[in-house]
Amino acid sequence: MNSIISSENLLDTHGDIAIHTDLIVKPTTCYMCTYDCPTEAYINRGGRIVKVEGQLCRRGRHQTEFQYHPDRLLYPLLRDNGRLHRITWDEALDHIADQLITIRDRYGPESVVFFAGYPKEGWTPLQRLTYAFGSPHYLTECSFCFASTSIASTMNYGSEYQDFLSTGRIRYDGTQCNLMWSTNPGHSAAPNFYHDYLEACRRGMQRIVVDPRRTEAAETAALHLQLRPGTDGALGMIHILVNEELYDADFVNRWTVGFDELRHLAAQYPPTRVAEITGVPVQQIIAAARLYATSKPAKLQTSPCATTHTTNGVQNHRAITLLPALTGNLDIPGGNMLPDPMVPMKDVSLFHEKKAQLKPRAGEQTFPVWADMYQEGQANALIDQILTKKPYPIKAIIGVGMNLMIWPNTGRVKFAIRKLDFFSVIDYFETVTTDEAQVILPTATWFERSSLVTRPGGFVQLRQPVVEPMGEAWPDWKFILELGKKLGLGDQVWNGDFDTYINDRLKSAELTADQLRQHPAGMRIPVAQRVPKSYEHKGFNTPSGKVEIYSSILKAHGFDPLPVYREPAESPISTPELFDTYPLVFTSGGRSKAYTHSQFRQIGNLHKILPEPVVQISPKDADARGIQHGNLVQVTSERGCIQVKADVTDRLPGGVVHLYHGWRDADANALTDGQDLDPISGYPPFKSGLCEVSRV
Repeated sequence: MNSIISSENLLDTHGDIAIHTDLIVKPTTCYMCTYDCPTEAYINRGGRIVKVEGQLCRRGRHQTEFQYHPDRLLYPLLRDNGRLHRITWDEALDHIADQLITIRDRYGPESVVFFAGYPKEGWTPLQRLTYAFGSPHYLTECSFCFASTSIASTMNYGSEYQDFLSTGRIRYDGTQCNLMWSTNPGHSAAPNFYHDYLEACRRGMQRIVVDPRRTEAAETAALHLQLRPGTDGALGMIHILVNEELYDADFVNRWTVGFDELRHLAAQYPPTRVAEITGVPVQQIIAAARLYATSKPAKLQTSPCATTHTTNGVQNHRAITLLPALTGNLDIPGGNMLPDPMVPMKDVSLFHEKKAQLKPRAGEQTFPVWADMYQEGQANALIDQILTKKPYPIKAIIGVGMNLMIWPNTGRVKFAIRKLDFFSVIDYFETVTTDEAQVILPTATWFERSSLVTRPGGFVQLRQPVVEPMGEAWPDWKFILELGKKLGLGDQVWNGDFDTYINDRLKSAELTADQLRQHPAGMRIPVAQRVPKSYEHKGFNTPSGKVEIYSSILKAHGFDPLPVYREPAESPISTPELFDTYPLVFTSGGRSKAYTHSQFRQIGNLHKILPEPVVQISPKDADARGIQHGNLVQVTSERGCIQVKADVTDRLPGGVVHLYHGWRDADANALTDGQDLDPISGYPPFKSGLCEVSRV
């Protein structure tokens, strides 16, 4: 049994409550995004949460408004002849199970899709249920978010380095220069960690920001490279590093494969050519490369997905993520260190046990690199499969926190969803997605459900409910396990028992659910300590054991093994005839302090920050179209149009507009392309489309 080496208590570890005057205070975590921030919930004698405290962003501080919002889904609903009426959980589960069994018997289990979005706590049991049912189609929002950058980094460095640039809390201890590429941490998924960045700035850390928009971070940076969206390839900076011999020759010679080929490729991208492609002045490109290469230790910080939301996203991100290795900033303090280890968890997905028996996953034949490197189907291929019925038909989807607005060209997505025989969703509120569902189920909030929480450094916690669920809301895992039992798969889903499921996951850590309950604020178990330059002892987890500038994985699949640059499929250069009609480049998906994607629009205190959908447009482009700040405008692409308010701002260069995503009645993805996808990852070009803006 692992010994407990520390306890991270918010309160007394020997009991899960403490009394403060007439309130009960319970330790828990806030799961409004993916960071499970430590939280104290103050509960009155009536069992209602009246206040939360902790190191929380403004979203977290207003989570009680989410908890008690009058529009929350509280009971199962069945759509009958276009109208919703309340049913019991037993009726809902029986109906769903009957539908799935009928479809399975007629078309095979491969005709059923199980999709997981937010929250992510139900992903593991849903994956197990998918494969136990016999379907290959376990899909998640990773088809649109982190997986593509993970694949790119894994190709370069191996699986240990899949998330060393962008996820979790970024530390700047000793960092002399920070190269922030297409991310805006003050508005991102973890804005409560932004103070770490600001403190490093006060210490004198040099900053370079690469972003089409002038963000808060860009305003105080020494250099802001305001590039055209979709042109994120880093070959211009690599050209300078090679030509001026600013690279770490010892590391390159000992630990890389393909540097000579990269040298030849980068020679084709002198700063003058890169300036023409990106719109960034030549001197800024040169200055950025020199500052990053000579200010050691330097850290590269990217987004979990922004650089890969183009039709050349994986290769662009590969070029960017080679910069730490080329400059000797890899796995050193103040540079890009590997994250601290997590508590080991047993793989209970059944993927490897069932894989040989399953039909091809969605996208497996179209995106073979994705299929080889990720244990999921590619959701961007799902819509085509529904519409074409090739290689076989899709007839039903079970959605857990599923959001149709995450797909590109959402008009086409809704059209496809209506072709299904059955569609069911569990969520907090009625949404664009529940509008299409036959059965709608209410999910419990993070205050109302148990969940296994882990953080780097060996931290583990079994979060306990601090209040009873409202109405008849269920945790996602309970719905999934109970559905498994109704489908006759009880023996494969732990017979629906939560503790058995958790104990199975914890076997690798030699822990149990009961042990974790004795430490409600969490505990740490011993894990191996990270040491700088760990590759010196064990190499890299790539086929060659080295950093693969020249990717053997890509070569095996017939792709260019070098991180080549290619124009976005839709751009002023690649589609000049389309540019004549739609002369503005649009990027979407910039983060807001108020929301996490489409979530939390119901919270009034957050809604005040960004109360309505807007398109950000430069004064020059607005003047040319007779548009004034606050005007109602129409944004149009080849795929659709939406109406929003104009935010005329100098934060964007001429020729570029930006749309915030996630608005129900002004969905930015109604404009985006769902056909031209990154051929390696299957990712859509959310960051590099063409549009026109006109006054309504």
